[in-house]
Amino acid sequence: MPAEVKVEYDVRELANLLGIKGPIAADLLRRLDNIATAQERRAPVDTGRMKDSIEVSDIGIGPDGIQGDVGPTATDENGFPYPLAVEMGWTDQAGVWHQPRPFIRPSIDAGKL
Repeated sequence: MPAEVKVEYDVRELANLLGIKGPIAADLLRRLDNIATAQERRAPVDTGRMKDSIEVSDIGIGPDGIQGDVGPTATDENGFPYPLAVEMGWTDQAGVWHQPRPFIRPSIDAGKL
């Protein structure tokens, strides 16, 4: 015969724990800040615009739970998000290949602390 388990919880306490002002969100924000700091340290700098654009978004509740974004938001004059090209490498209009200079992916480990 299977055992029956009854779990009771206070909805307000659960909301405090899981809400955007609770300890889980605070931990996520700390981790995102660590990633942003690591990206700023690793970002290649030409004009500084890409490095200066690294930010942590507001934490919110999404379809998968508490979430937030971190990373560079810089775009070129045409609106292209060039930090991705810097990360992955690119070929310019003259056909010259520019080697990848990863700084986003290597920074992810900073959020595991």
